[in-house]
Amino acid sequence: MDLGTRKCLSLFYHYCVGNLIGSALAKPLTDWKCKVTIFWWTNALLAVISLAMFFVPMQASITMFVFIFVIGVLHQLVTPIQWVMMSDTVDYGEWCNGKRLTGISFAGTLFVLKLGLAFAALLSAGCWLMADMMRQKKRRTAPRLASLSRYSRLFRRSVIC
Repeated sequence: MDLGTRKCLSLFYHYCVGNLIGSALAKPLTDWKCKVTIFWWTNALLAVISLAMFFVPMQASITMFVFIFVIGVLHQLVTPIQWVMMSDTVDYGEWCNGKRLTGISFAGTLFVLKLGLAFAALLSAGCWLMADMMRQKKRRTAPRLASLSRYSRLFRRSVIC
């Protein structure tokens, strides 16, 4: 399938539809079972499906879009549950201590989320940098090697911390 066709673009929109379905399923599922159980099993299923995506051949584009749709449903199923669980934690803290620390709780969670995304971007940039350095062995100049050395030191320090 050509990635520039309308058919391919419409298949990408199925991810958005999957998000809507997942968001709509969150409330009925949490009414049926415990939020923590739904959250745990959905994340476990997401991990299995994401791992299975690595074994889908490149030519099987329809299969890949089915995986993307299912992942969209599961991701958006987990997101409202996660926010409700965080607000439940704030309610429990208020019940125990008499203080409502909503701002601190949500800000801390978002900080850790952004820190994880920054770390993933660092790791991704390193992979691209290493791949580019391996591909261009003839053009390894002193500044490029210095930047690679700086990146590897930064990566090792971030992993240790």
